[in-house]
Amino acid sequence: MGSGMRRQLGASVMVLACVVLVAAGGAAAHGHGGVAAHAPGGTAAHGHGGAAAHAPGGAAAHGHGGATAHGGVPCTGAGGGAAGLVAAIDAANASGGGVISLASGCTYSLTSANNTLPGVGANGLPVITTSITINGDGGATIAGNNSTFRIVAISGQTGGSLTLNGITITGGNVSGDGPAGFGGGILNLAGTLTLNHSVVTGNTASGAGGGIASGTMGPGPGATLSLNNSEVSSNTVPPSGMGGGGILNLSGALTIDNSTIDHNTASGGGGIASGNGTGGGAGSLITINNTVISNNSATGGEETGGGGISNGGTLQMTNTDLTGNDADGGVGGGLLNHAAATLTNVTITGNTAAIGAGIANVNLQGIPSPGATPPVPALTLNSVTVTGNTASVAGGGVAQFSPFGAPFGTIEVQHAQVSGNSPNNCSPVGSVVGCDDTVFVFTAALSGGNENPPVASSGTGNAIVTWDTHTNEMTVNVVFSGLTSGATASHIHCCAVPPANAGVATTVPTFPGFPIGATAGTYSRTFDMTNAGSYNPAFVTANGGTPTSAEAVLFAGLVAGQAYLNIHSTMFPSGEIRGVLLQP
Repeated sequence: MGSGMRRQLGASVMVLACVVLVAAGGAAAHGHGGVAAHAPGGTAAHGHGGAAAHAPGGAAAHGHGGATAHGGVPCTGAGGGAAGLVAAIDAANASGGGVISLASGCTYSLTSANNTLPGVGANGLPVITTSITINGDGGATIAGNNSTFRIVAISGQTGGSLTLNGITITGGNVSGDGPAGFGGGILNLAGTLTLNHSVVTGNTASGAGGGIASGTMGPGPGATLSLNNSEVSSNTVPPSGMGGGGILNLSGALTIDNSTIDHNTASGGGGIASGNGTGGGAGSLITINNTVISNNSATGGEETGGGGISNGGTLQMTNTDLTGNDADGGVGGGLLNHAAATLTNVTITGNTAAIGAGIANVNLQGIPSPGATPPVPALTLNSVTVTGNTASVAGGGVAQFSPFGAPFGTIEVQHAQVSGNSPNNCSPVGSVVGCDDTVFVFTAALSGGNENPPVASSGTGNAIVTWDTHTNEMTVNVVFSGLTSGATASHIHCCAVPPANAGVATTVPTFPGFPIGATAGTYSRTFDMTNAGSYNPAFVTANGGTPTSAEAVLFAGLVAGQAYLNIHSTMFPSGEIRGVLLQP
């Protein structure tokens, strides 16, 4: 795993805090109808009276004054369409709130931005500054047509609260620095957003929160986001952005019931990214019940994590499926947890990643980022099934990961099944109680600087060595490039505490079939470790005299981190690039 991925793991949630704070102290941006919507930190903009926003069926949400309803907005004609919707929101803001009903089956197409908030960006609809409910009467769509603005923003400092009933939000598209690039569909700044039987789909944000960005400044939770029987799907944050393809939750409370989060993409936290802005911990809450989180992708390659969810706060997940999510070459296909997560009656299957395809429990302590104070991660699995997940490196089911050398976090397992994952169930083997494995995976980054003494080579490489204690087979995979001269040999050396040099343990004069003479290449071969031909005869003699005794010593050396893979070359016959083999 590269250093870039490690920076992403620590920063994917934190960056939102940094950029949202750009708005702090910003000047007020005035929307239409005289209602001032202020950037966080500015003076609050006041509506012109209290209001009750009535939900369908007559249930009222009470403000500070009398109830106001603003009637229906027809699909076309006088007072209808997008212009009619804008006017209705302006009127509701001006009168302290209200209920707006849209025509069933109608698409209200926004063609230009209604307002632009300094540091926050452009919005197709007036900023929500009071308590407003918009009813879709069975299904209405508000579309931005992939223009250069989000659909709507909510100002919590002014009492903004938005409830959508039977509404589809689509085609929002924001780009820019800071919050201007957040929340392609909806930006909830310290307010309240509720979606009932609604859909947020096909929106794009250059920074974070492709579908929805919901957050607050300072200690949380502040912003509130609730999804009930709703869907957030096919929203995008590009690989150059940060987190939360579907939803980004910063120091807020996010509740998802009976909903679907699917086919969203972002560099990290493809479906959902959540945290408190300081590396994870208290202040950010997610509660998920009876929900499907599927086919989301973290697309940043090695600089990615959390295909389904990247959690840097407190996560409570019950009766939910995490399926088919992908952390493209990174960590945590289904879930990346670097704070506190409790999963109960959850099924995690069909997810993919390099490490921790089902779940990665990641300790970010030691991250070189000013102001970051990440906690020790804690993961609890109650009646959880983790099966059928595939890691390209290790930990198909569950992986403990600590990129900066801190101790692993805690994993408490109660009646969980972690089985049938590839290439193994848990990594490192033995780090998850009750997770039985026969497959051990060791990786190494190869460089001239790892030689003893170091050599001046720009060559690089990566090695993955897999050892199956059931079949007694070892598979060696190597990729290398940039050698100063042709390769002359490659071996595994064992056993010495790094960076000390050790003798050759495997076949001499080199791995059979290794690309001798090449300055770049790949290699893959499986060895029967019960066969004397898999070893250097001198290693066998020095370690008990039999293949069985040699196998035990080499395997123990790998587990202890006392073995390294070395590539020798014409210019550097003692070794040009090498790396210590460790369980990731």
